[in-house]
Amino acid sequence: MLQRLIDRNDDLRRLANEGHQLALSKSGNHLLVSHVPYVTSAREVKYGTLIAELARVGDVVNAPPNHVVCFIGDMPCDSTGKELDGLRNPEGPKSVDTDLRSDRTFSARPANAYTNYYDKMVTCVAMLSAQAKVIDPNCTATPFLPLALTEEQSVFHYADTASSRAGISAISGKLEGQRIAIVGTGGTGSYVLDLTAKTPVAEIHLYDGDVFSSHNAFRSPGAASLEELEKRPSKVAQPEEHLFEAPARNRCARVHARQGQREGTCRHELRLSLHGRRR
Repeated sequence: MLQRLIDRNDDLRRLANEGHQLALSKSGNHLLVSHVPYVTSAREVKYGTLIAELARVGDVVNAPPNHVVCFIGDMPCDSTGKELDGLRNPEGPKSVDTDLRSDRTFSARPANAYTNYYDKMVTCVAMLSAQAKVIDPNCTATPFLPLALTEEQSVFHYADTASSRAGISAISGKLEGQRIAIVGTGGTGSYVLDLTAKTPVAEIHLYDGDVFSSHNAFRSPGAASLEELEKRPSKVAQPEEHLFEAPARNRCARVHARQGQREGTCRHELRLSLHGRRR
């Protein structure tokens, strides 16, 4: 759900593109921004999480309903260890959402009401991280960490943030649910695999009965070592043995390697695979 909201809402997409660590509560009704550096009363730099109520209708995010944010962490201070003025709210720890509790609430009213979540969250992040950078100039609120996904959420192990940055999410989305077969995974097929694995196709089926040789190595992504080539690996071997299928498996959750010969013997399997009757 989060990636869909990022793709379809400019303010969330801008937060993600700048490297902020975003998440949704279990209900999808709260936006979380984690890895926010702040200073404790002991003048230590720690990382906390900001939580904001998310006003949305389906996949469309509206303007924030208020200026209030919740926080998971200690009370933020300035670089001298003094509590930040204008942040404290009398409300203490509370249950915000399903399995989500905050330690405190901040209420820093802006001159004008926030019209989007980018302005609201970046303003709050800046209040805390500016003080932390005085103590540790290398701390950052934008770590560009990967967003891990489950197989139920996506065919990817981590979210595709490149499509949203390039503005092609709608185009990439047209490939969702497709089954792709690549017959021959040598110098040409390996590049097709490398590119296809970065699209949201549902399944990729690989067919090749040949050995991966030195002439393939000079025409394929990456660089095979001499030791790897001396083992004469199959082009569609097990992930730990295969020279370019392993990176594909790290990116795409559904890649099936079949060691059928290209001529004739794989035709029946191809028909079954692409029509979904074989897994």
